[in-house]
Amino acid sequence: MDSGGTSESQQPSPLPAETASAEPSPSHQQSPSPEPAAISMRYEHVKPGEYSEIYADITAKPVVYVSLTITGPGIIGNSAKSGTTDGEGYIGFTWQINRYGDYIINGTAGGQSISSSISVK
Repeated sequence: MDSGGTSESQQPSPLPAETASAEPSPSHQQSPSPEPAAISMRYEHVKPGEYSEIYADITAKPVVYVSLTITGPGIIGNSAKSGTTDGEGYIGFTWQINRYGDYIINGTAGGQSISSSISVK
């Protein structure tokens, strides 16, 4: 069937061959810079009038030691927590509180300082 155009197909001109090198380019020899450790906080009023919980989700390198301390007006129990990130670089901590207010977490993850804060209302 004729569509009114030319029936010749044009072949693209060949590209010049790239020369292969046994040495990787310098940009491939550098390892990527490590991702910084991060902390994300949230809270939930688990039993309103009795207690709430503050959650800290930490992402860092896999299998590194994490040590955190929380400060604020109504922490129930131990304010310090620690552990080791999993194979994906995650660890989570939970604190119970019984007062509204500002809470601050400070600590280290794999030797790197991390901190975050949240206002519980």
